[in-house]
Amino acid sequence: MASKGETRWLHPATAMQAMLEGANHNNLFLNVYTLTLCSAAPLQHHHVRQALLHLFRKVPTLRLCLKRRDGLLWMCEMDHEEIDFQVVEGDSNQVTEDLGTYKYNVSEGPLWCARLLSKEKNPMNPRTDIESAFPYTCSLALGNHHAIADGTTNTFTIEFFLQILNDVIAGKNIDDSKQMAEYKGAKELDDLINAQDKELEKDPARLEVLLKEIKEGPQEQPLLCRVLPPIYGVPYKSRFLETVFDTDTTKRFITKCKENGITVNSGVVALLNVTLMEYMREAGLKREEYPIQAAHAVNMRRYLPKEMSNIIGAHITLLVNTLMVPANWQDSFWNYAKQVHKEFLKGLVSDTVEYLCLIRRAYYYNDSFQEAFSKPSPPSWDHITATMGNLDTRIITEGNHVRLGHLLRFSANAFDPLMHMYHTFRGRLCFSVTYSVNLLSEETAQKMIDLFVKILNSQV
Repeated sequence: MASKGETRWLHPATAMQAMLEGANHNNLFLNVYTLTLCSAAPLQHHHVRQALLHLFRKVPTLRLCLKRRDGLLWMCEMDHEEIDFQVVEGDSNQVTEDLGTYKYNVSEGPLWCARLLSKEKNPMNPRTDIESAFPYTCSLALGNHHAIADGTTNTFTIEFFLQILNDVIAGKNIDDSKQMAEYKGAKELDDLINAQDKELEKDPARLEVLLKEIKEGPQEQPLLCRVLPPIYGVPYKSRFLETVFDTDTTKRFITKCKENGITVNSGVVALLNVTLMEYMREAGLKREEYPIQAAHAVNMRRYLPKEMSNIIGAHITLLVNTLMVPANWQDSFWNYAKQVHKEFLKGLVSDTVEYLCLIRRAYYYNDSFQEAFSKPSPPSWDHITATMGNLDTRIITEGNHVRLGHLLRFSANAFDPLMHMYHTFRGRLCFSVTYSVNLLSEETAQKMIDLFVKILNSQV
């Protein structure tokens, strides 16, 4: 850690980190991960606080802050030790949503916080097969500024926290000098972007068109927005709903995806596209094909050497595409899912790095991300997706004192109608939808979830 009063300048913020700072400054894409902790004995507040302090010392991203130097935004290391931890009462869903508009001290840090619910009115249900040995449950909401951590980093951090918390309760000595992960990758990713940027420069006309799309948004309004019932006088805010599939349904769905040679993510996106299409058809929009405009979060570590697969930071980009859903999708859903998968593979070759090139050219060099997010803009996409895959391979600690029973992921986004976040954990597909209350009512969002559940069950 930097000495008190001194600034340790780590590196200029990447284009994605600068974009996320601009978004977070305007209450967009702030992350909250709410943990249902199952313990063998009632969890002591001081144990949680002590574990979080060790976590701060052992995970570099939790010590990050952002400062400006010579007109550039830099990632820096905090010059003091501080954790933002509170014990609160109330409803875990409400606490989660409230942290979606939390204001962090960006220049001083910390850029994350923790809220332990002591008397919870609405506890999230843990997995039943650990209830007998771990009968006590409580929720811990972990919020963070998106510029310091992506979903991969957050799930790594949760695993580290579970390891430390079990050791704290057991009274073990913890070596704070031993770091649990490496914060790196900015230079390597910048090299990738520079190489792709040179390719873009070979076709100036195409580059001009792409930059115009980035700055002005799509030429056509997302189809979903044309059928949503109008909502007036409601402030911009994000809320969420959640559904969790049982282990049998999850297993059957995963098996069907494997049988058809596609990823679970491709299967889920295909289902979501079909769900939106069916909602629009029920709302009276009749077509032979329905274009679904979407943005999909992509882990940039896939482009780095294998030894860098576990680095921490905000190493993400977006894959933006428009996929057509045929009105007769029911004739062969899995053929449609295969087409979705094919389009994903095609886009992952170059489109994801290309997106970072474009936002860097459009906003990074003139430092205009905050201005770009400062006022509501028309929705760019029908929906956004973010998968974390199978978390049973990443959150593996099964401690003697505390275990993770459930994980909810939430990311504030009030400008676009829907953001779908999903993963599997303890053999169950966990699915949450963030919706913008100024674009969708809770009734409409719930109707879409019910339709998604119905369609998934019909295909497995």
